[in-house]
Amino acid sequence: MDAVSERDFVVEFLSVATLLMIHLSKMAEDLIIYSTSEFGFLTLSDTYCTGSSMMPQKKNPDSLELIRSKAGRVFGRLAAILMVLKGLPSTYNKDLQVNRCYKASQQQPALSTDPSSLCLPSPLFGSDVSQVFNVVNSVEQYTAMGGTAKSSVTAQIEQLRELLKKLKEQA
Repeated sequence: MDAVSERDFVVEFLSVATLLMIHLSKMAEDLIIYSTSEFGFLTLSDTYCTGSSMMPQKKNPDSLELIRSKAGRVFGRLAAILMVLKGLPSTYNKDLQVNRCYKASQQQPALSTDPSSLCLPSPLFGSDVSQVFNVVNSVEQYTAMGGTAKSSVTAQIEQLRELLKKLKEQA
């Protein structure tokens, strides 16, 4: 349940993007400061600047200012997704209640990706077609690596055991 409800890839992407934007923002700030008349270490090209409406001789480093301003937005998105994730329960907050989950699923099947009510379009279909839409069959149909089928989970557990065995041998 933890694996399929994780959104860590979003956090990882936003973390990397935030770090990148922080560095770009710092570099942009340095370039802005170093190009001021007080420092005069470098001159920014007119291609990356605009003139001021109040002081035509002044160059506004708009492109660098935009880079600086975007860093806060990206950091804000990272903080936002972290707050969303910390408040979400794993699946339906019944992670440690497997038997209760199973019983509940039998009373009210939670097959959001499989149609749980089926109107048979033809008498050629037998009543056994409805067996496709039960919780056990729904779980067992996902046999790919990372899937929910018992065979897939068992294979993954075995792979982890082998990995742990190798790690212990190396230690």
